[in-house]
Amino acid sequence: MRAALVYNPGAGRGSAREGAVTRMIQALGARGVTATALATAGPGDASHLARAAALDGVEVVVACGGDGTVNEVLQGVVGTSACLGVWPAGTANLLALELGVPRRLDDIADVLAAGDVRRVSVGRAGTRYFIVMAGIGLDAAVVRIHDLGEIGGVKYITMPFLQGETLGARMKTHGAVSIAEILASAGYEWIVI
Repeated sequence: MRAALVYNPGAGRGSAREGAVTRMIQALGARGVTATALATAGPGDASHLARAAALDGVEVVVACGGDGTVNEVLQGVVGTSACLGVWPAGTANLLALELGVPRRLDDIADVLAAGDVRRVSVGRAGTRYFIVMAGIGLDAAVVRIHDLGEIGGVKYITMPFLQGETLGARMKTHGAVSIAEILASAGYEWIVI
């Protein structure tokens, strides 16, 4: 089996990621899988690298990163015969959690080398494909702003409130207000069901 590992060398701790990728290639090799590392250089690269690898006949393209990397690699493998592999190395790793993907490198190498494939439904919004979820409004705004470099799960709650000084000023001047009032004053359209 041939595999391509698509990863962002600047994500996480950079050099630690490079070392982990090298160890994964060795672990896969020990299990009979010929793997190649493909480092991204910027936004959109993962999609292009994944597509090129898939069209070159690679059986599995492994997204090494978080949900954003998985989504980018997904864009490249949809419509090809290649499978999407997931190596969780991001903040949330929602798809990996849903699929029960292990976290330890050797365990992930075992899963990838076994070649067991799970079929999952893939959705499409416009020209973009998605695997876990698609959202509009608040959650889309949070994801868009997500890459400002905050650490940990706190960013998912705080990011919408950091969009502009006017929103921050509204929070200060109104005292105790509900999240719904804050979001409405910022122009978010939303509904709770």
